Amino acid sequence: MSLSRFFTLSLFGAGLLFFACKTAPLCEVEAAPQLPEEPVEIAPTIKEPLFVIKKVSIKQAELVNTRLVLEVSIENPNPQPLLLTRLEYTFYGEGRYWAENQIKNALILPGESRQSLDLELTMNFIDMKRSLLDKVIKMAQISYRLEGKSVLRLVESEGEDFLFPFQIDGLSPVVK
Repeated sequence: MSLSRFFTLSLFGAGLLFFACKTAPLCEVEAAPQLPEEPVEIAPTIKEPLFVIKKVSIKQAELVNTRLVLEVSIENPNPQPLLLTRLEYTFYGEGRYWAENQIKNALILPGESRQSLDLELTMNFIDMKRSLLDKVIKMAQISYRLEGKSVLRLVESEGEDFLFPFQIDGLSPVVK
């Protein structure tokens, strides 16, 4: 091979090598994702509490108003304790609106436990049918619906509130 041909091929090879190193690679390699410097908190999943009416009782009967107490059992199915920060509820009897109320006092529900709570209501009989008043006075069995919403928070947390609407339907005797 002649020296000029060798020199030309060497020059061509060096140029090709130089050009290949300066261009973008044929397949790009994606950079590994950077981990955050501080740990990220993952929001816990909270299971819905279970509400059950144990009994409906008359606390005080007057000419127009009757004060009722609903004994309600609240089950916390979560392993961690919850703080019930607010409970709003409406009570219906025999398919008609009876009364509504709310609780704003904080109540701790221990993890995986049941706790009783008395919900007070004042029922006005002026707009009710006489047959409904008679059932309550006779302490007969009534059909009811309790609906509302509970606001809960993890006890150890200052974080977010969890809103759980609820509805309970059933039958209960009215007791004194």
